[in-house]
Amino acid sequence: MTRELYEESALYGMLFRERTADVAWYRQLAAARGGPVLELGVGSGRVALALVDDGHEVVGVDRSASMLDALRARRDGRAIALHEADMRDVRLDAGRFALVICPFNGFAHLHEPADRDAFFETVRHHLRPDGRFAFDVTIPDPAQLAGGTSFVPRMEHPRTGAVCRMQEIFRYDGGREVLTITTELTERATGDVHRYELALRQWHPPQTEQLLSRCGWTVESRSAAIGDSLAYVCRVS
Repeated sequence: MTRELYEESALYGMLFRERTADVAWYRQLAAARGGPVLELGVGSGRVALALVDDGHEVVGVDRSASMLDALRARRDGRAIALHEADMRDVRLDAGRFALVICPFNGFAHLHEPADRDAFFETVRHHLRPDGRFAFDVTIPDPAQLAGGTSFVPRMEHPRTGAVCRMQEIFRYDGGREVLTITTELTERATGDVHRYELALRQWHPPQTEQLLSRCGWTVESRSAAIGDSLAYVCRVS
């Protein structure tokens, strides 16, 4: 059986534990813009908890119960309001937030135009008139789009401790422009195989900016400070 990667929050945390440049970028942005901040796709709180530590009021939305449980386990008394909901249709207090953010490919989970339209309506609903929307998406990697696999011969499962062989399999659907990454863990002792999937719509930078313009957003700034991604700060046109 193949499950979403987010259902195994410990594995997700292990795979991306060294990803910190995006956290620094969002901290700088929030320091400049102020709060409150709404994070759509809050996950396990990599970005949100850092913003709380900086003194911002943060509200987080995610549809993954597993990821929200991981956030609750690590918030260590820090105050953050959490909502298990879909970022396409969640509705909280209208016009309340100075900053709405969607970090680390949250936007890339919206594969269809109707999904993206609904998401943008969610952002507009929650932004103050002078608010800003910020997000980042990974720049497509030609090596991944070409398909293939990568291997880690030995690792310990971060939740169970089982010694595993890890394989990542890349499959690209050019018609839909969706890259599916399958992470496969094979336990050495038992041979049991666990598969987790992540399907991300690929956005080349000109496509992203054309879409934003068409959907009524003005890009105020863009940044490559995250490394493998481009980050955008937008306002309603």
